[in-house]
Amino acid sequence: MNKATIILILLIFHQLSFGQLIDKNKAIEIAKKNGLKDGIEAPVIELNNNIWTIKCLMCDDNENNYQIIEIDATTGKIEMNGGYIEMSIAVGGQSKKTEIIYSESWDSIPKKESMKKPYQLSTFSIGRECNLTISPDNQFIAFQYGFRKIGIVDSSGNNFTKIDDESLYPAWLDDEWVAYFKDFKYICKKNIKTGQEIRITENPGEYDNFQISPDNKWIAYTSSEVWNIQKKDSLGFPIIHTFINGQGQDLCLSSMDGKIKKYITKVKKYVNTPCWSGQGDTLFFNIENTAYSATNLEDDTINYFPMKKLNSISLTDYRSLEKGLFLIKRNCKIYAIDNNTLTPKYLLSEKPGRYGNLLFSHDLKYLIFTKQDFKDSDKKLWIQKLK
Repeated sequence: MNKATIILILLIFHQLSFGQLIDKNKAIEIAKKNGLKDGIEAPVIELNNNIWTIKCLMCDDNENNYQIIEIDATTGKIEMNGGYIEMSIAVGGQSKKTEIIYSESWDSIPKKESMKKPYQLSTFSIGRECNLTISPDNQFIAFQYGFRKIGIVDSSGNNFTKIDDESLYPAWLDDEWVAYFKDFKYICKKNIKTGQEIRITENPGEYDNFQISPDNKWIAYTSSEVWNIQKKDSLGFPIIHTFINGQGQDLCLSSMDGKIKKYITKVKKYVNTPCWSGQGDTLFFNIENTAYSATNLEDDTINYFPMKKLNSISLTDYRSLEKGLFLIKRNCKIYAIDNNTLTPKYLLSEKPGRYGNLLFSHDLKYLIFTKQDFKDSDKKLWIQKLK
């Protein structure tokens, strides 16, 4: 057999082998039969050296969180199945995290029954929706959108109304009044039925992360104003102090009209996550990683102590607690957590997604959240009926 004949035989063999390679669709089918999960994007598949590599992005909360399956394109044999990185549980904000207890596979947690298909509030196209909050009667959702705007929409996703410009952090006072931080100066409220706007606070202030007490008597907020008024220059103006990474944002308390102000902490540390007890008689907050509570709110000097209750749950999750349940995102899926046992009760999202701003309605009939199509795209408001 001469050299030319050998080359011809090898060429024919190569062409026959190439023609027998399984195609892309068959490779995906094999991968699914061997445990390929649903990711947050369509899987990427590439052929190299007769090996199909299927790469599925499971969650982008962390880098390199992919499931990777390699398939021999000539035999269909699985060469590698792995690369999936279990995400650590990340809930509760920057300071303290709730330690969720569960010893078995998260994939075995049952799905909530009677869930309807989620729908996007597509009657408006505004983007960057965040800071969701639902009215006490569960009829309206207030949220921040665009460039410092506040809007509301009903729980069916209709009747969108812009409430105000140059405003942040909506908060419901009752079924008709929405409060918000306006022009970086004042806390105002607006009646959603009449459009009447009233300025709540008398003097301008920072009012960061403000939380209004359930009886609408007090406003708790973090601010550096406690340090800005300590010293004045020769003309009598306050010397402004600047702080980095939240240090110097101490906890303050103001009456609803802004005429009474009390400075609860003066520690120049990262004071964060103020929230009220259900009765409004106790104020919880974090100083860096330690939780504290204050109860003598009517006194001129308010004392606070390391918190003995609620040690197992972060204040961020306590804020969102509804009827003994709160929400977390793990591996880009949404789970309802039982507050008493700190174990997952049920799954609320069938497919992974870029979810954020998780919120239950007060009657647990709706799940409200924001979702991104792509990592750098605008967040959109979604609603899912649970009952």
